[in-house]
Parts: sequence; structure tokens; C-alpha cells
Amino acid sequence: MDTALYNPVEEGGFIGIGFAIPADSASFVVHRLLDTHNRNGWLGVRLQDLTYELSAALGLKNTNGAIVAALDEQGPAKAAGLHPSDILLAIDDVTLSDARAFMRGIIEKPVGHSIKLTIWRGAKEQVVTSTIADWPHSALPSVAPNTIMAANDRAQNEGLTLAPLTEESRKKYGIDGNINGALVTFVEKESEARDLGIVPGDVLTFVQDTAVAGPDDVQSALAKAYDQRLSFVAILMQGKSGPRWVSFDVDERYLR
Repeated sequence: MDTALYNPVEEGGFIGIGFAIPADSASFVVHRLLDTHNRNGWLGVRLQDLTYELSAALGLKNTNGAIVAALDEQGPAKAAGLHPSDILLAIDDVTLSDARAFMRGIIEKPVGHSIKLTIWRGAKEQVVTSTIADWPHSALPSVAPNTIMAANDRAQNEGLTLAPLTEESRKKYGIDGNINGALVTFVEKESEARDLGIVPGDVLTFVQDTAVAGPDDVQSALAKAYDQRLSFVAILMQGKSGPRWVSFDVDERYLR
């Protein structure tokens, strides 16, 4: 299914480069739209594609899988014990490559069906089971927007300032009372944190697989990552568009 044609010349014409949706993807969508009796499977999990840096931070040797960015409090994934920083590797022993593939795999499962999820947690594979629920009318966005992360993105740049969350700051930035973490209060213009799209009002909620309640927890988690000689550290940011994972280089200078 053609979606766009590329033409760098304003006067018009076509140079032979086009973009299209793969036939199997288009067929999948069409059949589900035509089947009025179809019920979409749901786990209540928001996923994000892995990058090399995120995989390295969490001890995974490849980027096949999808990292959990958020969970619906009433969803089956939450009840099954999943939490942010878990990486989905397979559904019912079928290995999938990215967040979109996992969401498609979940949607295709029959409602009420019990599934086996192979996950990466604590630098090892584990297995949990969950039950597919019917897709609710209102739910978390299923796939978190991806951010391009350069290999030299660094947390130690001095353009990023953190502070504890207060009632005043929650009101100022419109931060939900259920969100806890360390508040970003300042991002320098010419900084790599700004290149990652981090802005004042964003909240750091997880470092690696550990929830953080404030700047001191972030500092402790980064110190632990440095002691473990990790090359990268994974950080879950909560912003206006929802949660997303970013990665920073681990550097001793940030710990001083």
C-alpha cells in the first residue's frame, strides 16, 4: 500500500523513490477492521523499542525485545507482576523483535487466553504468565514514542539540574500526584540532555530497574552503575507525552 512519494524538486515530478506499508501489515489491519465481531487482546502495558545503549545498561547483549515504559494499574500485566525496566523477549516462546511486534502479538491473542511472557529482569531471563483481557475504551498508549539516542549521550553534563518534587512544583508543571521521582528544573541549551528532548518539568522515575523518589536516589543509583562498570545507564523519564526511556553514558565526573 503506497503511502508517499519522495520528490526533492519543488516543480514536481517523481524520481522513483516511494514509501509503502508492507502487504502483510496492511492485510492484518484490513481484516481486523472488517471483522466486526473481533475482540482485541490487551495487557495494559506501554512498550518502547530497545536501543544498543538501553540493552547494554540492563545487561542484554542484543536489541531484540521491547522495554516496559508504563503499566495500567488495572491491567493484566500489572497483576502479573511486570514493572518498568522489564524487557519482553517472547510471547508463548515466540521471539519478537520490537514494541510494535509485541503489541501486534498481544492484540492477536484471544481474550481470556493465558500467555507465557519471557522477560529480561535482573540480568537474566525469567518467565511470567498473564491473562489477555478485552481492550478497554480508554487505555495507555501502547507504544511509547522512540527517541534517537546518540552513543555519546551523557548524564554528566552540567546542564541538567534535579530537585525534589513538591506540591508547588506539581502545580507549576501539572504533574500528577501519583508520579514520584526527581524533578528536572533546568536544562542548558547546548547540552546533550536537551538533545534527548529532556525539558524542565520532566520527572526521573526509574534508574535501571530501581524506582527513585528524589535526586539523592538518582545519585545513588548512578554511583552503583559506575561501581558495576556499566557503560550506559537506563533512565525512565515522565513528561507531558508520557513515559519514555533514555540512556546516558556512565561517567565518574557526574558523581562528584
